[in-house]
Amino acid sequence: MKKDMDSANRFTSTEIRYAMRSLESLLGGELTESLINDLELYDLRIKNDRAEFGLAEITLAIEKRFGSASPILLEGITKALAQR
Repeated sequence: MKKDMDSANRFTSTEIRYAMRSLESLLGGELTESLINDLELYDLRIKNDRAEFGLAEITLAIEKRFGSASPILLEGITKALAQR
C-alpha cells in the first residue's frame, strides 16, 4: 500500500530505517548505518520500534544534521517512504 506524501501520514521507525537502507546501494552500508546513528542524535529515534514520525519531523532532523546536502537525501528517503 502506497502512502500519500502530501497527507499527514506518520511513518514508523521501521519504515524510516527501511527508507534509509534503500540508499545503501548509493552510499554503502557503513555510511548508511552512520546516517541512521546520526539521526538518533538529532531527535529522530528510529531505533525505537514503537516510534512514529511525521514527514515534517523527518525533514527537520535531516536538515539539522545534513544542512545543504539534505534535499538530495530527503528526495531518496521520501521516494522510499512513498513506496512502503
